[in-house]
Amino acid sequence: MIFHNQVPNLTSCILVIGTFDGVHKGHQYLISEARKKAKKQNVPLVVYTFSLPPKVYFQKTIQLCSLEEKINRLKKLGVDQIIVAHFNETYMKKTKDEFIEELKKLQPLTIYIGSNFRFGAGRKGEILDLQRVFDVNVSEIQVSADGEAISSSRIRNLINLKQFLMAESLLGWTYEKGGLHDYEIRA
Repeated sequence: MIFHNQVPNLTSCILVIGTFDGVHKGHQYLISEARKKAKKQNVPLVVYTFSLPPKVYFQKTIQLCSLEEKINRLKKLGVDQIIVAHFNETYMKKTKDEFIEELKKLQPLTIYIGSNFRFGAGRKGEILDLQRVFDVNVSEIQVSADGEAISSSRIRNLINLKQFLMAESLLGWTYEKGGLHDYEIRA
């Protein structure tokens, strides 16, 4: 089930929050860990993400996959519900406290986030703010075989340098020049 610009009232869930541009191997790991916990707790796995990655919005960088492709990839990873916040001028004004109140409606048993997670207007919300209210699992940044971080920024840079095979190895799916095509995610 997909919710656009609305957060449903749930009785419990395991929640993963992130931009997930590209749904790369680092994202796949985070979601996989959360999925294990959701199955163990017998609750839905919910992802809270954005229609447009903030870096794309602010810096006009390339978007690694469309919203439709992101949703399809998240579904393939076993996500039960997806909340898509439309990243725009209105959303950017949401305070860290408003964001936390929104998350309370989901009643998450655990929230999974990356170690670089920030939220709310001006990115003023920090991990500690979430930990004051929720059980939070902070995932360290995943690294590739060469010891470098797997990140959307790194993948964008590799694509700009036309190093498509290296980008694909970090994405876990095939990149095709001129567009991204949804092939089976390679674990």
